[in-house]
Amino acid sequence: MTYREAFFKLVEQRLELEELYSIIAVVNSVDEDTRTCVVTEVEGAVLIDVKLQALNSSSLGLVQIPTVGSYVIVSFLSPTDSFISCYTNVDKILIDTDLVQFNGGDNGGLINIEDLVAKINNIENQLKDHQHKYIPYPGGAAELPVSTTKDIVTNPDFSNTQDSDIEDTNITH
Repeated sequence: MTYREAFFKLVEQRLELEELYSIIAVVNSVDEDTRTCVVTEVEGAVLIDVKLQALNSSSLGLVQIPTVGSYVIVSFLSPTDSFISCYTNVDKILIDTDLVQFNGGDNGGLINIEDLVAKINNIENQLKDHQHKYIPYPGGAAELPVSTTKDIVTNPDFSNTQDSDIEDTNITH
């Protein structure tokens, strides 16, 4: 008997011992820390510690957090070991890995919002300082076009950029 034949015979014997099946259930609660949830089968039985990812309490990898009240398919590895195999709705997807690439990655990396806001605010502050020192005010602004003088002189202040001005909180990194 070859290794391949022995492997398939072992798998076949194992499958005869275990009944692999799935059920439809509704999500009752989710524990993000342990990466598990509690669900109720359509027939009414409550299942606890249903896995959301391969290793409970792992902060690495990818995990979908199902919406409480949504339907899921629960698959069984054994009579006491189950996991969510399909979701109808998720509240969020947690990804913790060295590289996440969308659509080929051709657009480059996402920005670090705090660094960008600090850089923009530095530029804005330097512009405001320059504006107050060098832009002529009414009475001494004859050399500037009227529209430029009015815009710069009558509206000299602008507020610093805030995270919320440029941040899309639906995608974080």
